[in-house]
Amino acid sequence: MRPIFRKFATLFLVLAVVTSGLGAFAGGVAAETTTLAGDGTDEVTDFNASASDHIEYNLTADDGTNGFDGDGTTTARLNITYDGNEYVSVTDSIDDTTATSYIINVSQDELEKLPGDATESTAVNVTAWGEDSEGNETTTADSFSADVTFNEFRSVRTVHTTNDSIVNNFEAADDDGGLFASLSSFNVFSSTLDSSAELEDTVGVSGTTTDIQVYSEDSDLTDAFDAAAEDANSGDRLGYLMTSTLDGQILRVYNEEPGAKYPGGDNVTETDDTYAVYDGNGQLTVNLGEDRYDADTTEVDMTIVSGEDVGSSALQEDLDYSIFQAWGLSFGSLSETLSDLLPF
Repeated sequence: MRPIFRKFATLFLVLAVVTSGLGAFAGGVAAETTTLAGDGTDEVTDFNASASDHIEYNLTADDGTNGFDGDGTTTARLNITYDGNEYVSVTDSIDDTTATSYIINVSQDELEKLPGDATESTAVNVTAWGEDSEGNETTTADSFSADVTFNEFRSVRTVHTTNDSIVNNFEAADDDGGLFASLSSFNVFSSTLDSSAELEDTVGVSGTTTDIQVYSEDSDLTDAFDAAAEDANSGDRLGYLMTSTLDGQILRVYNEEPGAKYPGGDNVTETDDTYAVYDGNGQLTVNLGEDRYDADTTEVDMTIVSGEDVGSSALQEDLDYSIFQAWGLSFGSLSETLSDLLPF
């Protein structure tokens, strides 16, 4: 009985190992951790802002004998900045202050809003140091550059203030003020909102596999984008965002999720159609479809406009709307369509 039992036990162990291996393959690509040396050669590769991937840095105590106790350090700090803006800030308590080193870990999704182009590198500045209980620097700061190389699926533009270089125009709701500004909000045929903004930049992409993410970190700019989606339902086309263009051609923009190409039409598809989705809170995702782009596309000229209503003529010329399909997207479009039909 014992030899038979051993055979069954061995077979069970082999099956367990094989099953475990299959489970690992079924789960997808294993998580990646990039350890930064701080010597100027560091690179985070295949970056996609995944929460499963991590960046680590080993903070070393100045006192190599007594560790952080000798420094008086109780807290490990690390930040990551780019172009003067902070994207990551870590504050960790050091439980074992007798240790001579401490590993600071950053989930890569904390760099979600870091600007960059698909397959290209963004050089960030990393600074790590230690502090005592009163916030004084007690472990000497180490500051160095590291490259973050985006994979082919992601390009990002982030606006921190309305004075950023990619902000071509901005007008807040109360910039004009007075009676006329108040009365304009009651004009149902108005072709503009009280708040307006325009972002413009050339974005590097890797064909239609790349999505372009646009983020606003400025509250006034975010309010301008939110106003364009006010009272819209999920999947609605947003007329006050549809004067946005890629390479000079206007862009379908939907609220929260993709919707119909035109009233009563089929929904857009990720592979075939170029469009954008406004996710709210100043965030917009641009999808590149095969209707305009292919695998050889390396850059697009992007202009994101909020607050100016799309006209029926643009809908007809750029998106192949019929004159009747252009009706109802917004009052501004309807008024333009009606004026096109009038003989004076």
